[in-house]
Amino acid sequence: MIALVTNFGQTRSFPTCIGNVYIGATETREIENEKAIEELKAFPMLKVVCKGPSKVPKPGVDWSSFKITQLKSIAVRYKIRGFSRMRRADLIKALEEKHYGQ
Repeated sequence: MIALVTNFGQTRSFPTCIGNVYIGATETREIENEKAIEELKAFPMLKVVCKGPSKVPKPGVDWSSFKITQLKSIAVRYKIRGFSRMRRADLIKALEEKHYGQ
């Protein structure tokens, strides 16, 4: 699930299961972790609007059908180091390891 979180209070960090999420005053951030979204809903100065399902593919996806730019975008979400220098085959392998290893 993806949610847009807007801070109507002071600039600060909000503790969540994915670590502290820093949101500036009147700033909107996109959060993708469902548990973190639920935790952020507890703060009265935050407005949480659910946007839709996750952009990360579900198990059983044919990674080779994605464009290289899409694969790199997903690699950013999975926090894969060195993805920008990887060849397509290596990037797909790293994504499969991260995706199915979770």
